[in-house]
Amino acid sequence: MIAEQKETDNIFIPLTDITGNILAKVIEFLNKHAEVETSDEDKKIWDAQFVNFEGTDILRDVAAAADDLDIDDLILLTGQRVFNWIKGKTPEVIRQTFMIGYQTQISSTPPEKEENIRRRNGWAFETYSVLASTNLQQQRR
Repeated sequence: MIAEQKETDNIFIPLTDITGNILAKVIEFLNKHAEVETSDEDKKIWDAQFVNFEGTDILRDVAAAADDLDIDDLILLTGQRVFNWIKGKTPEVIRQTFMIGYQTQISSTPPEKEENIRRRNGWAFETYSVLASTNLQQQRR
């Protein structure tokens, strides 16, 4: 991790998939969370406003950047925002909202990165399986 490096070390951080606008948002998040004078409660309020993006594109890109840069707090924050967005929606609405499975957005995620995502977020896949199973049982009644 970067924190473990000496000040004199050159650190290479690949940013090939992160645009300037998204990087600016990530830096804004990091700067806010680095403020010692801001209380944790005020940071939570700021966080809620920060992830209130108008569209899913920015949220997806910020979440991907947080994952690429291994920023756990931002990963959790964007993940919670996605959860709040999809909670109670039908699978079709979720697919339309995030353009999942549509020809206009073909996944370009390399298999090793996808595996890393699945490994780090295994709880989400387990939760989905439990929810899907529960919903199926309720529908059969």
